[in-house]
Order: sequence, then C-alpha cells, then structure tokens
Amino acid sequence: MSKGKKVSSLILILAMVLAVVIVPEVIYYKSHINKSGGLGYVADIGGKRINLEIVTTTQAMAIGLSNRDYLDADKGMLFIYNKRIMPGFWMKDMRFPIDIIWISGDRIVGAQENAPVTTTGPLPVYYPSEPVSLVLEVNAGFVEANDIKAGDRVNFKSLK
Repeated sequence: MSKGKKVSSLILILAMVLAVVIVPEVIYYKSHINKSGGLGYVADIGGKRINLEIVTTTQAMAIGLSNRDYLDADKGMLFIYNKRIMPGFWMKDMRFPIDIIWISGDRIVGAQENAPVTTTGPLPVYYPSEPVSLVLEVNAGFVEANDIKAGDRVNFKSLK
C-alpha cells in the first residue's frame, strides 16, 4: 500500500471513530438540555443544591446570562475552562445582579458579590484573585445568604 493510501485510510478510520464517539454525545447533550434546561449536573455548595447550566464554548461564555430576565433561585451557570486562568467577567446586557463565585478544582477561592447591572459608562470587569478552572454565576445575595467563603468545598454531581 502506498504512503498516500495509508494516510487516507488512517484519516478515514479516525473520522469513523470520532463519529461513533462524538455524535452520540452531542445528541445526548442536546436532548438532555431540551428536556431539563441544563445538563443534568448539580453543585452542592454551602449546604445548598444548585442546578447547573454548563457553559464550555467561547460563544456561550461570551453570552452567559445576558439578556435574561431572571435566574431561578435554585439555578446557576457554570463556566468550565480547560486550564486554570484569570477570566474577566462583566455585566454586559445583564438585567439582574449576580454573585460570581471563583472556583479552583473543588474549592472556592473567592467571590464577587452583588455585581450590579450597569446601564451607563464603562463596564467594570471582575477577576478572581488567583487562576481558576471554574466560575459559577448565581443570583445576587447567594454568597451572603449561604455564608460562602474562600476555602469552602464545592461538590459537583451528575444526575445522569
């Protein structure tokens, strides 16, 4: 077999394997999102269970909770990063204030409480005090009401 045919065969096999692995996952997640409004994950934090909407793509992260009228009290949006980084969050097109919880692994490293809706002037950008792998947005007041502090543990669970 020539080198070109070997490469073509290898690419075809790789494409078939990826299709078998990735397509079912995409179908599962899309159907699960449509049924539950989330991906079937929860976080237990400060004795409170939060149903999570998971965000992993750059486009979804840029939109976040923007242009929504509210967030249910038992829900939050979890941003998942491939590595620990210093992400900046702003309140562009937000209609309600939120708490932004910075998480590294399963530990809270800090929070921006009551990030306000900003309608005029430059938008402030909020950053964690150290690199994080996860960021959880919840309704404003959650951190204070549940006595959340740096060092607290977050337990993530799948409901699948």
